[in-house]
Amino acid sequence: MANNNVQEDENDISYLKQQLNVARNEIHNLRQQIKSLNHSQQKEVERIHTILESWQCQSCRCSPAMPIGDTTLANVPEETLLLRPIGLVSTWFPEKRATPRQPGICASSQGKLTLYNSVFTNPEHALEGLECFSHMWILFYFHKNDSTHVRAKVSPPRLNGARTGVFGTRSPHRPSPIGLSLVSIDKIDGKLNIPLYTTH
Repeated sequence: MANNNVQEDENDISYLKQQLNVARNEIHNLRQQIKSLNHSQQKEVERIHTILESWQCQSCRCSPAMPIGDTTLANVPEETLLLRPIGLVSTWFPEKRATPRQPGICASSQGKLTLYNSVFTNPEHALEGLECFSHMWILFYFHKNDSTHVRAKVSPPRLNGARTGVFGTRSPHRPSPIGLSLVSIDKIDGKLNIPLYTTH
């Protein structure tokens, strides 16, 4: 009986040793796979990094990265931001001098925003959902602003000749001639009818 127990113990030990060897081999194989995957991943990261560098603009390639928190104008590269207009706003006022300066002067006047077909194949689809809103913001470009010199200080009419900083006014003569208007939505019919001189 004792011999049988010893034999069984030896068989168990032999089996456990075999299983231990199998586990060691599996661990070794896993380590090799991890090493191979790590190498492949590193090569892929380097390839993506090279692609991203090739997409940088010329000034970004030549200029060193700006340290975080360094906002001096001398370190900011001069670049041109290209924006694509998506539509045109038309109003009753073709001339600048006839255009009301304040919303309340001609509150009943309306304008129309027409989206370009070159931007959307079906412009009316882009307007779906706007009927749920009473107002919208319009970001626009002063495309008829032919001023070639931008002044840091201007004399807005409300100050009766006094001069103040251009960014403290609504002057269209700005370094970046971009305007922002809050308008109420009158109706949407593929075009957008908007009372441009809302009091909101």
